[in-house]
Amino acid sequence: IEDYSSALTAYRQAFAIDNPQFEKRRRDDDWDIWIKMEYAEIFSHLYQFDSAWYYFELYKPPSADDRYFRIYLISTGEYYLLQKKYKQALQIFLKGLYLHRQLNDRNEIQRSLILIAKTYLLLQQYDSAMQYGQRALKVAYTTKAKQVTRDACQIIYAVYDWHKQTDSANLYFRQYSAMNDSVA
Repeated sequence: IEDYSSALTAYRQAFAIDNPQFEKRRRDDDWDIWIKMEYAEIFSHLYQFDSAWYYFELYKPPSADDRYFRIYLISTGEYYLLQKKYKQALQIFLKGLYLHRQLNDRNEIQRSLILIAKTYLLLQQYDSAMQYGQRALKVAYTTKAKQVTRDACQIIYAVYDWHKQTDSANLYFRQYSAMNDSVA
C-alpha cells in the first residue's frame, strides 16, 4: 500500500526478534534474498538512496552466476529508476528479465516487463513502452495478476493517449480504472 515508513518499522521489529534458527530457515527455503532486497527497496522509495545502496551492497549475491543475482538486478534497477537514471535502470532491468526468463519465473518476468515498459514510457520511447506493456499484460492475464494487469493497462493507455488514439486510450483507461478499483 506504499506506506514505506510503516514497512520500515515492521522490518526493523522483525529483524530485532530474529534468531539464527529462523534465519537459517529463510536461507534454506530460498526467501531470504527476497526479504533483504525488499528491505533495501524501502529506502529507495523513501528517497534515502545512500541507505538503500548500503543495503543493496550488503545483501548482494556473491556472484553474477548466483541464481538470486536476478532479484538483486531488478531491485537495483528500481533504485536507479526512482533517481530518474532511466538509461541505467533500463539496462539493468533488461539483464534481470533475461535471467528471469532463464528460470521461467513468471512472477518476476511480469514485474520486469512492467518496469521496462514504465522506463521506456519515461524515456518517451512509446513504441517500446507499448511492446513491453502488452507483453506484461499477456503474462498478467495468464497469471491473473491484478496489479500487473492494472499497471500494464495504465502504460498502454498512456501510449495510446500520447498517439491521440482516443478510442483505444479510453478502452485501456476503463480497464485500468476497473483494475485499480479491484486492487485498492
